[in-house]
Amino acid sequence: MAPTRTIHHPDGSLEIVRVLDDTALVSFAEWDPIAYESSIVWLEDIHEIPFVRFMLATNCETRTGKLLPQNNGRIFGYSKLTVDAPTNPNGFYTRRIFFRFAEDEINLHAPQGVIDPLTIAPGKRGDEFKKRHVPAVKRWRSKISDPRVEAAVQGRTESETRRNREALLGALIPPTGDPTLLNARQILIGRDRFSDVWLKNPTVSSQHCRLNFDSGMWAITDLGSTAGTWVNCEPIRPHEAVPLQSGDQIAVGGFQLKIEY
Repeated sequence: MAPTRTIHHPDGSLEIVRVLDDTALVSFAEWDPIAYESSIVWLEDIHEIPFVRFMLATNCETRTGKLLPQNNGRIFGYSKLTVDAPTNPNGFYTRRIFFRFAEDEINLHAPQGVIDPLTIAPGKRGDEFKKRHVPAVKRWRSKISDPRVEAAVQGRTESETRRNREALLGALIPPTGDPTLLNARQILIGRDRFSDVWLKNPTVSSQHCRLNFDSGMWAITDLGSTAGTWVNCEPIRPHEAVPLQSGDQIAVGGFQLKIEY
């Protein structure tokens, strides 16, 4: 695999450029449609894209111009070619387009045959996406089982510990593992490590959604995330607060959580 370098463009796109040394040059073969790739341009953060599909566009008029999807998909990236890249018999270039269908945006399970974008590089096809390990939901504090034990450990009186328990505003409950106790009126959920609930997974945006507690009720707001936020299997609109009932199911990227309060 030839070495690469990464360029961050002012428009927010990222370009992975192939370093054309002797090792790369000897691998060029006219019959290989991706052998002459000079770089891969990603239009969005590939760490927030769990998988992509790709197709070979055989009617490209330029080697390096921006490509548009040729189906009903959403384009995430495309390849650029070297100056000596050959054309096909019709005089067009062959280049790769990386995209996803609309149903991929809401599918929590990767379809068969899709590619992990983190493994794609110029001249490299990439590896088939495999489900990544999803860590347990972070907790702010330990689950309190007995006020007397908690008081002894923390050096507080039993009544003080009981008041702390009563101050809890609810819990987020994952399918497996311990619940996350809600003890603040505003909770930020995201992939950023400074989030109140840190979900370290590419399907979760840096600041994915926010929980707010007001007038005895929780509400959730999607913060413009890539994968979206779902409540009871229905997508919610970005930047609009949606009230939550106790027992509602929330999907954040690849995470399933139930809120109880």
